[in-house]
Amino acid sequence: MKQVVIIGGGITGLSAAYQLEKSARDAGKAVAVTLLESSGRLGGKIVTEKIGGLAVEGGPDSFLTLKPWALELCRELGIEKELVGTNPRGSALYVYTRGKLRAFPQGMSGTVPTKLWPFLCSGLITWPGKLRMARDLWIARGGQVDESLGDFIERRLGREALDVLVEPVLAGIYAGNAREMSLQSTFPELLELEKKYGSLIRGLRSQPPRANHLLPGTTAFMTFKNGMETLVEKITEKMPQTTLRLGQTVRRISRGQSPGQEFEVMSDNGAPLKADAVLLTSSAEAAAGMLAGLNGRLAELLQGIAYASTATVTLAFRREDILRPLNGFGFVVPRNENLA
Repeated sequence: MKQVVIIGGGITGLSAAYQLEKSARDAGKAVAVTLLESSGRLGGKIVTEKIGGLAVEGGPDSFLTLKPWALELCRELGIEKELVGTNPRGSALYVYTRGKLRAFPQGMSGTVPTKLWPFLCSGLITWPGKLRMARDLWIARGGQVDESLGDFIERRLGREALDVLVEPVLAGIYAGNAREMSLQSTFPELLELEKKYGSLIRGLRSQPPRANHLLPGTTAFMTFKNGMETLVEKITEKMPQTTLRLGQTVRRISRGQSPGQEFEVMSDNGAPLKADAVLLTSSAEAAAGMLAGLNGRLAELLQGIAYASTATVTLAFRREDILRPLNGFGFVVPRNENLA
């Protein structure tokens, strides 16, 4: 029987264990799966607290249905009926800039305007910034070197577009700096538009209207009535053959000493685990420490991946105390506003 060790009990590790069990069962093969988690709970970054009848999320508060895998997993687990969608009236995104909240204008495709009039009437970008963005229509194509996303946007659309439209949105999604993100790795479609049309604005305006790929009864983002930990609870129930070990901090992965065994996994508690395959779903920093003796170069590369610190603050209000319509889903603040 093949022995597989999964390190990390977040949603990635749990999904991997679930899929391993399912695939082995469908193929009529026996696989022993052991999942090691350093903390005392499963779920990783998914943390739901129940406070005053509210499901308060300490991590992700929803998943994206345009990428179908999470929704398919919910159907497999039989929890599709527990899903709830977002309010379609609350679709506006705001940016706090120059002392007030300003809405993203209609017709923005990511950070590029495709409808002229709403963009011109918007106060989100100053007139000098709008004129600089218009230069995208005749600026020459770039070279073949992989630029950072930030350098690319500034070259094509200008510094204000980078600071107001790109940086704050990407910081909310990736918790990263656009000048440290590879264009080819994150938004290769923008590079293709430049190559084909010589302009982002011209290229996006030439694209056919996006089809609505949402399935009936779904919204772009979905969550669960009782919070995202529902997914963790249900997927754990559906993997009864997996051995779950909490409070197990893995220190080292080494080559196996016995014939036929590829690896040995050493943790703080218990004897070494012998494994034919090891799947790491931990942070890059933790994985680097585990792999230092097995593959020093890989450990060095993993150690070089920088992480940003983030915090989540949840505020709850009585609906009657909010006088304005709830027509937005959030706002972002550019770095140059110096509010942090």
